[in-house]
Amino acid sequence: ACRRADDDAAERACGRGLAAENAAFTLTASPDRIAIQDFDAGLGGGRLSGLFAVTRQGALASLVAEGAWRDVPMSGLAGSSPLQAKLSGALKVGASGETVAALIANLGGAGEARLTDVRAPGADPQAVARALQRLLVEDDPLALRRTETVVAEELARAPLTAPSVSSAVSVVGGVVRLSPVSIASSSASWQGAVAYDLKSLTLDARGTLVSRVNPPRNWTGSAPSIGLAWRGPLTAPAREIDTGPLANGLAAVVLQRELEKIEMFESDANEVRRRQQ
Repeated sequence: ACRRADDDAAERACGRGLAAENAAFTLTASPDRIAIQDFDAGLGGGRLSGLFAVTRQGALASLVAEGAWRDVPMSGLAGSSPLQAKLSGALKVGASGETVAALIANLGGAGEARLTDVRAPGADPQAVARALQRLLVEDDPLALRRTETVVAEELARAPLTAPSVSSAVSVVGGVVRLSPVSIASSSASWQGAVAYDLKSLTLDARGTLVSRVNPPRNWTGSAPSIGLAWRGPLTAPAREIDTGPLANGLAAVVLQRELEKIEMFESDANEVRRRQQ
Protein backbone atom coordinates (compact mmCIF):
# COMPACT_ATOMS: atom_id res chain seq x y z
CA ALA A 1 0.00 0.00 0.00
CA CYS A 2 1.06 3.60 -0.47
CA ARG A 3 2.13 5.54 2.60
CA ARG A 4 2.37 9.25 3.30
CA ALA A 5 5.80 10.46 2.18
CA ASP A 6 5.65 13.68 4.17
CA ASP A 7 3.07 14.78 6.69
CA ASP A 8 2.99 18.23 5.11
CA ALA A 9 2.70 17.07 1.47
CA ALA A 10 -0.18 15.51 -0.41
CA GLU A 11 2.12 12.84 -1.80
CA ARG A 12 2.42 9.07 -1.44
CA ALA A 13 5.59 7.01 -1.79
CA CYS A 14 4.79 3.73 -3.53
CA GLY A 15 8.19 2.02 -3.53
CA ARG A 16 10.96 1.64 -6.13
CA GLY A 17 11.26 5.41 -6.41
CA LEU A 18 7.66 6.01 -7.50
CA ALA A 19 5.76 8.90 -5.90
CA ALA A 20 2.03 9.42 -6.45
CA GLU A 21 0.77 12.98 -6.11
CA ASN A 22 -2.56 14.01 -4.56
CA ALA A 23 -3.48 10.38 -4.02
CA ALA A 24 -6.94 9.41 -2.78
CA PHE A 25 -8.33 5.93 -2.12
CA THR A 26 -10.58 3.85 0.11
CA LEU A 27 -8.86 1.21 2.24
CA THR A 28 -10.72 -1.78 3.68
CA ALA A 29 -9.18 -4.57 5.72
CA SER A 30 -10.16 -7.80 7.45
CA PRO A 31 -8.14 -10.66 8.92
CA ASP A 32 -7.87 -12.39 5.51
CA ARG A 33 -8.30 -9.54 3.01
CA ILE A 34 -7.01 -6.06 2.28
CA ALA A 35 -8.30 -3.90 -0.54
CA ILE A 36 -7.65 -0.47 -1.99
CA GLN A 37 -10.55 0.88 -4.03
CA ASP A 38 -11.28 4.10 -5.91
CA PHE A 39 -7.55 4.81 -6.15
CA ASP A 40 -6.75 8.03 -8.02
CA ALA A 41 -3.44 9.88 -8.13
CA GLY A 42 -1.08 11.90 -10.28
CA LEU A 43 2.23 10.47 -11.45
CA GLY A 44 4.84 12.51 -13.28
CA GLY A 45 2.19 14.78 -14.78
CA GLY A 46 -0.07 11.87 -15.78
CA ARG A 47 -2.88 10.12 -13.93
CA LEU A 48 -3.43 6.68 -12.35
CA SER A 49 -6.68 5.07 -11.18
CA GLY A 50 -7.88 1.60 -10.23
CA LEU A 51 -8.32 -0.95 -7.47
CA PHE A 52 -6.23 -3.61 -5.74
CA ALA A 53 -7.11 -6.51 -3.44
CA VAL A 54 -5.15 -9.30 -1.74
CA THR A 55 -6.87 -12.29 -0.09
CA ARG A 56 -5.09 -14.89 2.03
CA GLN A 57 -6.02 -18.54 2.52
CA GLY A 58 -3.47 -19.92 4.91
CA ALA A 59 -0.01 -19.33 3.40
CA LEU A 60 -1.42 -18.70 -0.08
CA ALA A 61 -2.22 -15.16 -1.18
CA SER A 62 -4.35 -14.20 -4.18
CA LEU A 63 -4.08 -10.84 -5.87
CA VAL A 64 -6.55 -9.10 -8.18
CA ALA A 65 -5.98 -5.64 -9.63
CA GLU A 66 -7.20 -3.45 -12.41
CA GLY A 67 -6.22 0.04 -13.35
CA ALA A 68 -5.97 2.74 -15.95
CA TRP A 69 -3.28 5.30 -16.61
CA ARG A 70 -3.29 8.43 -18.75
CA ASP A 71 -0.32 10.36 -20.15
CA VAL A 72 2.13 8.96 -17.61
CA PRO A 73 5.68 9.73 -18.81
CA MET A 74 8.13 6.86 -18.90
CA SER A 75 10.42 8.90 -16.67
CA GLY A 76 7.70 8.80 -14.01
CA LEU A 77 7.98 5.01 -13.92
CA ALA A 78 11.68 4.43 -14.49
CA GLY A 79 13.46 7.70 -13.83
CA SER A 80 15.80 9.11 -16.46
CA SER A 81 15.78 7.02 -19.64
CA PRO A 82 16.99 7.60 -23.22
CA LEU A 83 13.71 6.07 -24.41
CA GLN A 84 10.83 8.50 -24.07
CA ALA A 85 7.04 8.16 -24.31
CA LYS A 86 3.82 8.97 -22.46
CA LEU A 87 1.77 5.92 -21.52
CA SER A 88 -2.01 5.56 -21.52
CA GLY A 89 -4.17 2.46 -21.29
CA ALA A 90 -5.91 -0.06 -19.04
CA LEU A 91 -4.94 -3.42 -17.56
CA LYS A 92 -6.46 -6.22 -15.48
CA VAL A 93 -4.15 -8.69 -13.70
CA GLY A 94 -4.26 -11.49 -11.16
CA ALA A 95 -1.85 -13.85 -9.41
CA SER A 96 -1.43 -16.23 -6.50
CA GLY A 97 1.58 -17.24 -4.45
CA GLU A 98 3.03 -17.57 -0.99
CA THR A 99 5.48 -14.65 -1.27
CA VAL A 100 5.63 -11.25 -2.96
CA ALA A 101 8.21 -12.63 -5.40
CA ALA A 102 5.88 -15.52 -6.25
CA LEU A 103 2.97 -13.14 -6.82
CA ILE A 104 5.03 -11.11 -9.29
CA ALA A 105 6.35 -14.22 -11.05
CA ASN A 106 2.81 -15.62 -11.44
CA LEU A 107 1.23 -12.35 -12.52
CA GLY A 108 -1.00 -12.61 -15.59
CA GLY A 109 -3.55 -10.46 -17.34
CA ALA A 110 -4.45 -8.41 -20.41
CA GLY A 111 -5.30 -4.91 -21.52
CA GLU A 112 -4.43 -2.23 -24.02
CA ALA A 113 -1.89 0.57 -24.23
CA ARG A 114 -1.21 3.73 -26.20
CA LEU A 115 2.16 5.46 -26.34
CA THR A 116 2.39 9.09 -27.42
CA ASP A 117 5.39 11.34 -28.12
CA VAL A 118 7.56 8.26 -28.67
CA ARG A 119 11.29 8.93 -29.08
CA ALA A 120 14.07 6.35 -29.42
CA PRO A 121 17.53 7.91 -29.96
CA GLY A 122 20.05 6.39 -32.34
CA ALA A 123 17.40 4.88 -34.60
CA ASP A 124 17.17 7.21 -37.61
CA PRO A 125 14.46 5.77 -39.92
CA GLN A 126 16.45 6.89 -42.98
CA ALA A 127 19.56 5.02 -41.86
CA VAL A 128 19.01 1.87 -43.93
CA ALA A 129 18.54 3.74 -47.21
CA ARG A 130 21.51 6.06 -46.57
CA ALA A 131 23.76 3.20 -45.51
CA LEU A 132 23.06 1.37 -48.78
CA GLN A 133 23.87 4.50 -50.79
CA ARG A 134 27.19 4.91 -48.99
CA LEU A 135 28.19 1.27 -49.23
CA LEU A 136 27.41 0.88 -52.92
CA VAL A 137 29.83 3.63 -53.94
CA GLU A 138 32.72 2.18 -51.92
CA ASP A 139 35.41 0.04 -53.50
CA ASP A 140 34.88 -2.81 -51.06
CA PRO A 141 31.38 -2.57 -49.51
CA LEU A 142 31.61 -6.18 -48.27
CA ALA A 143 34.72 -5.59 -46.14
CA LEU A 144 34.62 -7.17 -42.68
CA ARG A 145 32.20 -5.34 -40.36
CA ARG A 146 31.89 -2.46 -42.84
CA THR A 147 28.11 -2.82 -43.02
CA GLU A 148 27.77 -2.69 -39.22
CA THR A 149 29.99 0.40 -38.99
CA VAL A 150 28.14 2.38 -41.66
CA VAL A 151 24.67 1.42 -40.35
CA ALA A 152 25.62 2.41 -36.78
CA GLU A 153 26.88 5.79 -38.00
CA GLU A 154 23.69 6.45 -39.95
CA LEU A 155 21.41 5.35 -37.10
CA ALA A 156 23.11 7.86 -34.80
CA ARG A 157 22.04 10.81 -36.93
CA ALA A 158 18.48 11.11 -35.58
CA PRO A 159 15.90 9.43 -33.30
CA LEU A 160 12.98 7.26 -34.29
CA THR A 161 9.81 9.16 -33.36
CA ALA A 162 6.05 8.63 -33.51
CA PRO A 163 3.14 10.82 -32.36
CA SER A 164 1.09 7.79 -31.25
CA VAL A 165 1.41 3.99 -31.12
CA SER A 166 -1.29 1.57 -29.94
CA SER A 167 -0.93 -2.09 -28.98
CA ALA A 168 -2.56 -4.93 -27.09
CA VAL A 169 -0.98 -5.72 -23.70
CA SER A 170 -0.57 -9.14 -22.13
CA VAL A 171 1.01 -10.16 -18.82
CA VAL A 172 2.37 -13.70 -18.50
CA GLY A 173 4.69 -14.92 -15.77
CA GLY A 174 5.36 -11.41 -14.54
CA VAL A 175 6.37 -10.14 -17.99
CA VAL A 176 4.37 -7.26 -19.53
CA ARG A 177 4.33 -7.55 -23.31
CA LEU A 178 3.12 -5.12 -25.98
CA SER A 179 2.60 -6.84 -29.33
CA PRO A 180 2.47 -6.04 -32.14
CA VAL A 181 4.14 -2.64 -32.05
CA SER A 182 4.52 -0.69 -35.28
CA ILE A 183 6.20 2.72 -35.64
CA ALA A 184 5.96 4.01 -39.20
CA SER A 185 7.35 7.03 -41.03
CA SER A 186 7.60 7.96 -44.70
CA SER A 187 11.11 6.47 -44.94
CA ALA A 188 10.93 3.35 -42.75
CA SER A 189 8.94 1.38 -40.19
CA TRP A 190 9.94 -0.45 -37.02
CA GLN A 191 7.83 -3.55 -36.35
CA GLY A 192 8.24 -5.81 -33.36
CA ALA A 193 7.29 -6.38 -29.72
CA VAL A 194 8.16 -4.75 -26.41
CA ALA A 195 8.47 -6.73 -23.18
CA TYR A 196 9.19 -5.57 -19.63
CA ASP A 197 10.10 -8.13 -16.97
CA LEU A 198 8.69 -7.07 -13.60
CA LYS A 199 10.96 -9.56 -11.82
CA SER A 200 14.27 -8.25 -13.14
CA LEU A 201 13.00 -4.77 -14.15
CA THR A 202 14.54 -5.13 -17.61
CA LEU A 203 13.35 -4.15 -21.07
CA ASP A 204 13.45 -6.36 -24.17
CA ALA A 205 12.23 -4.50 -27.25
CA ARG A 206 13.00 -6.41 -30.45
CA GLY A 207 11.98 -5.62 -33.99
CA THR A 208 12.94 -4.94 -37.58
CA LEU A 209 13.59 -1.54 -39.16
CA VAL A 210 12.35 -1.84 -42.75
CA SER A 211 13.20 0.82 -45.33
CA ARG A 212 10.29 2.26 -47.31
CA VAL A 213 12.59 4.05 -49.76
CA ASN A 214 12.92 2.50 -53.23
CA PRO A 215 15.80 -0.04 -53.06
CA PRO A 216 18.87 0.26 -55.31
CA ARG A 217 18.96 -1.29 -58.77
CA ASN A 218 19.35 -5.09 -58.78
CA TRP A 219 17.97 -5.40 -55.24
CA THR A 220 16.01 -8.66 -54.95
CA GLY A 221 13.66 -10.06 -52.35
CA SER A 222 12.01 -8.15 -49.53
CA ALA A 223 12.69 -4.50 -48.73
CA PRO A 224 16.08 -3.62 -47.18
CA SER A 225 16.01 -4.05 -43.41
CA ILE A 226 18.01 -4.51 -40.24
CA GLY A 227 17.25 -5.97 -36.83
CA LEU A 228 17.02 -3.20 -34.22
CA ALA A 229 16.51 -3.90 -30.52
CA TRP A 230 16.95 -2.42 -27.04
CA ARG A 231 17.67 -4.62 -24.03
CA GLY A 232 18.47 -3.95 -20.38
CA PRO A 233 17.25 -1.60 -17.62
CA LEU A 234 15.05 1.28 -18.78
CA THR A 235 17.57 3.75 -17.38
CA ALA A 236 20.29 2.52 -19.77
CA PRO A 237 19.07 -0.02 -22.36
CA ALA A 238 21.70 -1.29 -24.78
CA ARG A 239 20.93 -0.92 -28.48
CA GLU A 240 21.51 -4.05 -30.57
CA ILE A 241 21.84 -4.06 -34.37
CA ASP A 242 21.64 -7.07 -36.69
CA THR A 243 22.76 -6.14 -40.20
CA GLY A 244 22.65 -9.70 -41.53
CA PRO A 245 19.58 -9.20 -43.78
CA LEU A 246 21.02 -5.99 -45.21
CA ALA A 247 24.46 -7.51 -45.78
CA ASN A 248 22.96 -10.47 -47.65
CA GLY A 249 20.97 -8.20 -49.95
CA LEU A 250 24.01 -5.96 -50.46
CA ALA A 251 26.14 -8.97 -51.42
CA ALA A 252 23.59 -9.96 -54.06
CA VAL A 253 23.62 -6.44 -55.54
CA VAL A 254 27.43 -6.35 -55.61
CA LEU A 255 27.56 -9.79 -57.24
CA GLN A 256 25.09 -8.76 -59.92
CA ARG A 257 27.07 -5.58 -60.52
CA GLU A 258 30.27 -7.58 -61.01
CA LEU A 259 28.52 -10.00 -63.35
CA GLU A 260 27.32 -7.08 -65.43
CA LYS A 261 30.89 -5.75 -65.62
CA ILE A 262 32.11 -9.15 -66.80
CA GLU A 263 29.34 -9.39 -69.39
CA MET A 264 30.15 -5.88 -70.65
CA PHE A 265 33.86 -6.72 -70.87
CA GLU A 266 33.13 -9.91 -72.80
CA SER A 267 30.73 -8.05 -75.08
CA ASP A 268 33.38 -5.42 -75.83
CA ALA A 269 35.98 -8.11 -76.46
CA ASN A 270 33.66 -9.94 -78.84
CA GLU A 271 32.97 -6.70 -80.70
CA VAL A 272 36.71 -6.05 -81.11
CA ARG A 273 37.28 -9.57 -82.46
CA ARG A 274 34.37 -9.18 -84.86
CA ARG A 275 35.81 -5.98 -86.28
CA GLN A 276 39.23 -7.58 -86.68
CA GLN A 277 37.85 -10.39 -88.84
